[in-house]
Amino acid sequence: MIRALPAPPILLGASIGGIASAIAVGEATSCVARALILVDVVPDMAAEGLDRIRSFMSAGHAGFASVEEASAAVLRYLPGRRPSSSHRGLKRNLRLGADGRWYWHWDPAFHAGSKNRADQGMFARMAAAVRKIRIPVLIISGSRSEVVSDNGVAQLRQLIPQAQWVQVSGATHMVAGDQNNAFNSAVSGFVRDLTATGNTTTHE
Repeated sequence: MIRALPAPPILLGASIGGIASAIAVGEATSCVARALILVDVVPDMAAEGLDRIRSFMSAGHAGFASVEEASAAVLRYLPGRRPSSSHRGLKRNLRLGADGRWYWHWDPAFHAGSKNRADQGMFARMAAAVRKIRIPVLIISGSRSEVVSDNGVAQLRQLIPQAQWVQVSGATHMVAGDQNNAFNSAVSGFVRDLTATGNTTTHE
């Protein structure tokens, strides 16, 4: 997909998307991205938090009778989140099945292999890849993240010395869902600075 673009893009990946993006940039033999934004993901993720997230995702495999039921499941998982007066945002993460039930957009088969990928060295591969990244990097984490600690971010920044870090107050692993305005502000500010400085640092 990147090769089909007229110029290297800015890659933004949250969680597994961040791992995939970091590995793609770090293992590439040529410049594949202008910059990289990693959202609540580091090589040293808290195992207990990952298991809790996997359990939440697995619980939705059978779907929900209504969008309201899906919303209630989210609030049980994140009791500190204020219920929304509208379910428009939630609906974007759901699909209506032929059986009339609402299902999360993620692929259950892909999710089923999550722990196996971790056990087979996915995070070690990410750590090795990020050492080779020379493009601008922004790390965004949630202050209440279940999986990313300040120490985990500090370790990642040692591997990527040029990386900037923004911690979004009040956000869990679902940074954008919890604090969308703060998330957008961090991303747009980073992109704006790249444009202003004309930063063209490339992968080595």
